[in-house]
Amino acid sequence: MPKGKKKPAFKQAKEGFMTLLKNYIVVELRNGDKAIAKRSAFAECNFCECFDDYGNKIGCNVAGCWTEETARDLGEEWDGQEEHTKVLANTYWDGSNWRSDVLEDDYHPTGIVELPEEEQLEILQDWQKATDCANSVWIEKGGVKTIKGEKYSYTYSLYSRDAGYICYLEAELN
Repeated sequence: MPKGKKKPAFKQAKEGFMTLLKNYIVVELRNGDKAIAKRSAFAECNFCECFDDYGNKIGCNVAGCWTEETARDLGEEWDGQEEHTKVLANTYWDGSNWRSDVLEDDYHPTGIVELPEEEQLEILQDWQKATDCANSVWIEKGGVKTIKGEKYSYTYSLYSRDAGYICYLEAELN
């Protein structure tokens, strides 16, 4: 682009929205709640190193890793090569235990699902507008703060049990 020329407004907006999708993820949790997290919070890791809902490590036997112990248990010959199952997980301290929220894939029906890109974009745009507006009204009650967007309400929790996510959302009833 020649110097001094600005990008058309729609191109700038599209790039801004794509940056939102690159930096944030919207997921549906097992209980049906939707939440926003930094995309970097979901990192590839060994499934056996993740934690269950009670703070216990999943371990290689449950995760389906190929180890010397697994080979022995199955009566197979050990070839000396360990293979660990890889997943995308958000691991965080919930105030009592370590927890890992593993994104569902073809092999791990965890119930935690990344929303379709179009739906994520709609939610993230609404979230950005709500939080960027100088006239935004924050409602504080106990350990949570809520801000209302056009389509959703966004609840930020101060409780450590919610530390894995930036905020939770619910549809606005108009």
